[in-house]
Amino acid sequence: MGRRAWTLQCTAFTLFCAWCAMNSVKAKRQFVNEWAAEIPGGPEAASAIAQELGYDLLGQ
Repeated sequence: MGRRAWTLQCTAFTLFCAWCAMNSVKAKRQFVNEWAAEIPGGPEAASAIAQELGYDLLGQ
């Protein structure tokens, strides 16, 4: 009976550790409202397009 109780305790401890590890590494969902685009024509063309569409040009 002693060995069986020890096995159950080890199994419970292992499952508890696995559960803790899985909960600690959950990725948090993040949303970033930014995007990048390559505009042929250089910075002047990019600035003109951003201004026309009401976007903020953050640079390169």
